[in-house]
Amino acid sequence: MGSPKQYKAIAATKASTRHTDIYNLQGQIVNTPSKGVYVVEGKKVVVK
Repeated sequence: MGSPKQYKAIAATKASTRHTDIYNLQGQIVNTPSKGVYVVEGKKVVVK
């Protein structure tokens, strides 16, 4: 195991390469979200 700094860098790299879909409240996939409420990874997100 490495130091905590090295672990954080690896975790950030893995998260950035993973593809996550963004859905609107009707369940449709959104490519470029504008203002509103969306579902990302099963959680509601508000874009202001």
